[in-house]
Amino acid sequence: MSAASKSSLTAFVSGANGYIAAQLIDQLLHLGYSVIGSVRSADKGDYLVKNFNSSHFKYEIVPVLEKEGAFDEALTKHPNVSVFFHTASPVLDVSTVTNPEAQVLAPAINGTKNVLASIKKSSPQVERVVFTSSIVATWDRSQGIVRATEETWNPVTYEEAVTNKTVAYSASKTYAERAAWDFLTQQKPNFTLSVINPVYVLGPQTFNESVNNLNMTAKLVTNVLDFKPNEPIPALEGRFIDVRDVAKAHILASQKDEAQGKRFILVADFYNNDTLVNIIRKNFPELQSKLPVVEKEADVSINMELKDDNARNILNIDYISLETSVVDSVKQYLTYKKDN
Repeated sequence: MSAASKSSLTAFVSGANGYIAAQLIDQLLHLGYSVIGSVRSADKGDYLVKNFNSSHFKYEIVPVLEKEGAFDEALTKHPNVSVFFHTASPVLDVSTVTNPEAQVLAPAINGTKNVLASIKKSSPQVERVVFTSSIVATWDRSQGIVRATEETWNPVTYEEAVTNKTVAYSASKTYAERAAWDFLTQQKPNFTLSVINPVYVLGPQTFNESVNNLNMTAKLVTNVLDFKPNEPIPALEGRFIDVRDVAKAHILASQKDEAQGKRFILVADFYNNDTLVNIIRKNFPELQSKLPVVEKEADVSINMELKDDNARNILNIDYISLETSVVDSVKQYLTYKKDN
């Protein structure tokens, strides 16, 4: 797609103030797109207007995603929208969940159904929709090992999710994504669908001041700064992808013909807390005395079969390394904290 054709496109991004969404909007604006973002309140929208500082960004208030027709008015007002990125989804601290169905499952599932119905009804000109799901929607533990491919599904049952808040999040991602694919099959809208399934998303914030309000995954890096030199390093391991690559994947999925109708698992590397400590000690000598010494870095022992063929072969992104991601995050965090 040429720069000229990109500059004529208008994209809609739901949940515009989210970690991934903000980076996505920033990249879209730099590519010459006009962007409409949905937020739940004017305060959130005004914050984005101030920080993006672009005449090509506007926002619409959609206070309740799970309300039928929630996006009808917002989309009707912008008939030039041709691509829709649905990134909005509830993310709650498990300890605060008292009703998994009402707080986690229903907003994610009904929000997805409603936004797609609104696109079909109010924006028939939209050609492509990209949906932000998660690696957890692909987890299949039925054979004793966790398998995650772009064809597998998490077999969690809805009944299990409504009674077990610890699995409600993974179930919400699974059932919301299934609802999106079902909508495509049953309603036959004008648009195609591509789905992004990232692992743990790390990396810097789009706006420096956001370091004061980090989400759960971004905190995995900054939490290391609180480790004490005389205390054991907490055990934690996982797979990682940088937020900037997640945003790039959304855009490429919307642009490439061969990406339509496909899921994309995004994974760049493994990490554990030992790895994070060593990266920070290496790149920030001033912090060495404040952090524990890793005598022998623990092996990453995740028992998972993971295949990301679609992402590697179709999107073909040269992923940001774990070290670069961690260094950029810590540098931003320390610089902002020091100056404020």
